[in-house]
Amino acid sequence: MARSAPTFKKYIESISIDNAGSNYSSIPLDTFLYIGPPSSTAVLQTQATASLDIQNGSIAGVTITEPGDGYVEAPPVYIQSGLGIGTSSLTFTGSADSRRDEGVYPGVAVTSMKDGTGAVATVTIDSNGAVTSVNITTSGSRFMEGETVTITDNSIGGTMGAPDMTFTVVFLIGGGNGAELTAVIDVLSGQLGYFHDSMNYIVESQVPDFVVDDYPNFSQFIQDYYKFMDLGDDTYTSLGMTGVQSPNYLLQEMIDKLNIDHDDDDFLDSFLEQYAIDFPKVAQVEKSLLVKHIREFFEAKGSREGVEAFFRLMYNEGVEVFLPSEFILRPSDGIWSTELTVKVYENSLYSVADETPLSLRGKRVDVVYYESIASVTNRKRVNSAVTRAKKIAYSNPSAYELTLDLAGGTVIPGPGVEGELTAVIGGKIASVDTVSAANVSRTAGTYDIDTGFTTDGNGTGAQFTVVVNGSGAATVTVDTVGDDYAPDETITIPDSLLGGGGAPNLTFDIATITEGKIFSVTIVDDGAGYSANPTVTVQPNDADTIVTTAVIDTRLTNGSISNTVFVNNVNGVGYNNVPTLFLNTDSVRTWIGLEGVQDVIGNKVAFLTRVLNSASIKTNSGAADGGFSVGDTFTVSETGDILGVYAIDYFSEDYTITGISNNALVRVKSVDAANYPTIVEIISTGVGFQRSTFDFILRASNDETCTITCNTGFAHTYPGSQKNARGFLSDANKLQDNAVYQNFSYQIRTARPKTEWGEILDRVAHPAGMIAWTDLQIQQTLDFSSFFTATPDVIVFRLFAEIETPTVNDAPTLFFHKPAITDSVNWSDQRTGASDDTILLFPNLGKFETPAATDAVDKLDVTLNKEDSADLSESVGKGFNKNNITDGVELSEVVSTLIFIFREPLDSVDMSETVVKIFEKNNITDGIDIADAVDKFDVEKADTDSVEWQDVNTTESGLEKTEDPTVNESDVLLFGNATTDSASFGESGQIIAQNYAGNYFAEDYVGEARNIS
Repeated sequence: MARSAPTFKKYIESISIDNAGSNYSSIPLDTFLYIGPPSSTAVLQTQATASLDIQNGSIAGVTITEPGDGYVEAPPVYIQSGLGIGTSSLTFTGSADSRRDEGVYPGVAVTSMKDGTGAVATVTIDSNGAVTSVNITTSGSRFMEGETVTITDNSIGGTMGAPDMTFTVVFLIGGGNGAELTAVIDVLSGQLGYFHDSMNYIVESQVPDFVVDDYPNFSQFIQDYYKFMDLGDDTYTSLGMTGVQSPNYLLQEMIDKLNIDHDDDDFLDSFLEQYAIDFPKVAQVEKSLLVKHIREFFEAKGSREGVEAFFRLMYNEGVEVFLPSEFILRPSDGIWSTELTVKVYENSLYSVADETPLSLRGKRVDVVYYESIASVTNRKRVNSAVTRAKKIAYSNPSAYELTLDLAGGTVIPGPGVEGELTAVIGGKIASVDTVSAANVSRTAGTYDIDTGFTTDGNGTGAQFTVVVNGSGAATVTVDTVGDDYAPDETITIPDSLLGGGGAPNLTFDIATITEGKIFSVTIVDDGAGYSANPTVTVQPNDADTIVTTAVIDTRLTNGSISNTVFVNNVNGVGYNNVPTLFLNTDSVRTWIGLEGVQDVIGNKVAFLTRVLNSASIKTNSGAADGGFSVGDTFTVSETGDILGVYAIDYFSEDYTITGISNNALVRVKSVDAANYPTIVEIISTGVGFQRSTFDFILRASNDETCTITCNTGFAHTYPGSQKNARGFLSDANKLQDNAVYQNFSYQIRTARPKTEWGEILDRVAHPAGMIAWTDLQIQQTLDFSSFFTATPDVIVFRLFAEIETPTVNDAPTLFFHKPAITDSVNWSDQRTGASDDTILLFPNLGKFETPAATDAVDKLDVTLNKEDSADLSESVGKGFNKNNITDGVELSEVVSTLIFIFREPLDSVDMSETVVKIFEKNNITDGIDIADAVDKFDVEKADTDSVEWQDVNTTESGLEKTEDPTVNESDVLLFGNATTDSASFGESGQIIAQNYAGNYFAEDYVGEARNIS
């Protein structure tokens, strides 16, 4: 049928001059431009043309005279000559050929592969069949610079089948050459085009290959028939049939008349009156769209989708249809939810750096496992989402627990365990040993033993010579080495073949073999839990030199190894000693990755590991009192026999587990009358199990035991819980009322009243046997723009640096973090700046005041600098933190500062005032000559008040300070440490920080000493 599609004009926008060239003629007919034809297969194609502007023999400009159309890619651009080819302008691009006859050949035609005509040349061929010269005798016309021209072998009388000679036109008449031009294409969009489909181009691909091969004429007929059906107007015009359209065109026009989009409204109205009579004409939907979908609508009539479609078609409104029955209270109607978890080890080769299985939380993932049917192993995916993820072991690799959004009880297969294979080898006999002892009854002589002997192995075809001496001792020589003999295989020769003297049969063993191969494989343990065929790794004996490696594959039945096969019957060569066979499941390990990723190692985020799936009671010790109680919890780990090789070649050498801590937990859920467990439940699944099934002994406090059988797998379902409250009393659940809340009602959430749509809905889309209710939504649009004017507040913050150089005769309150101070300090100054060797203060805490006040001053101001000056004769209210300092001080000012000492202070202070020290767990051995007792804890300011202390200072409850106390009292410090040494504040000292944070770092941190002067 007819189609419409946008059209595009693909034209030559410009031609760039990459090289202007030289010696070109400026006569227009002598030198002009040739632009290649369009490469598009579109119907509209126009070849572009252009003119040249030649100045002083070079290309100065190009003017597009016809931009053309249909250029998908840039065409080649050539300089063309109306005067033809220059005299010696051809360069031979072929090779010598001895089939060409030597000679000079005049009047040879030069054939252009483009547009050139009329050129004639004289060609000279040497004895090797190479072209030595080509002289143009007639230049011809319209040849192009750079094009390839041909001189046929026939034109020089060739009869030996030499290839035609090819040449490149180097320059044109006048010597012009060297120009390089490039066409630049562009695309413009056009109007919609109206076209018909052609059929013939798809016919060739529709005819089956066997028809094309067996019935070529029929195939060609079909193709020609459809080409006839698609004949264009020009073909009929050439036949004198004006105005005739192709048959295919007429068929498509007829079909197109049935296109509802091309019909007028009268036909649509008639159609709707017949098939959609219940739809009013005011429906807000295009008539053609309604006609197209009326069948789908009626098929959905009576359903939720039908009602929603009705509102879209009628009112262009999206409504919500819901069932009130969903909110009717029904006992035990809740959804029971169970959680399924898997334990995984992270993949160290995961391609996304710094991402772990924790990054899967909240993402869609694929759990990929492998399943074998006979020799074919298929990859299968279980799509899910990770709802929770947590790290459970900081091992290497680390272990994680992932909770998946899968139904409880979902089984995720994985690689099996515990399978064991051994190889049986066979080869040619190299030597024998362990010949039976001499026996005097054995008849002396030489015996050729070709047949009649037996073997306890698989060997066949050997022949021996046995020599028995007079004492009955035998020697055995191998005459024919046979095949399939194995070391330690025993050969038995009846005494009847050795003279029949009544001696016991002669036996000897095969000592060594050559050209050994693996004859067969014995399944020692078929294992369990295999979902995919494990591969077999053959590790040869160190003494063997393997010529051909054996390739062994496994087959499974019900999760166990049931058979082994040699792939392509490759049993190997060179296995003269029994090799070791390992089962390897690395390639079929179950893994988890992001949704849809490919099966490559870099996409595997983590590998699933076995966890404890179930535990059942097996036996108990049978005492009168088992000693178990409900709630007893036990740790379950695999122990006992060797669990197998954990990872071949994963570590520097094979690592064998002999019992690991899996740390699963089981709890006794019920006990019998003798206090033995009858049911145990799993409360933690553990990680890293290597067996599918094993027994574990639970031991009670009275040393009685209960043996449980443990089964492992790759997923575990925990006990469930109610996912919602549908089955419980709540404000959301309603009692059935046989009106709105019943099983045969539905509600429509809409902004239109039912009086507007109820009757029409009943006729058009209402489901029989139901009652419709409305959940009317009141919609209102408020325009706030005319009521509110918002004026933003502009708040300007200015930050002023506090740079002060105080004269400090004050007493700083120091806050040290766990150093031990053993020296005295001479403080004559205090700095507030931070440098490599100064004291680091907290921000905004270095403030110094010189108040002269006669009243009490409350110094709890961390933002303002106070310039008060006061002669204080009254009590001063301070903020103290229960420090009891009994030293005497003579105070003129008090400074309270919160300081962390990180570096070595170099300040010198002459201190005659009180120093309040707040230390953490440190012993201070300094002595202070103090005139007063001050107890304070001001962590927000450094205050410098001038005080004449006449009265008792007012302190916090229970703390009193008096002037001129005895100096020999001890400081009562924070954490109960006391100063016991005596020193004056004029000495240098050292701060020593020790045991800064035990067990916080990898090891206890011991600080270094800092000198203070």
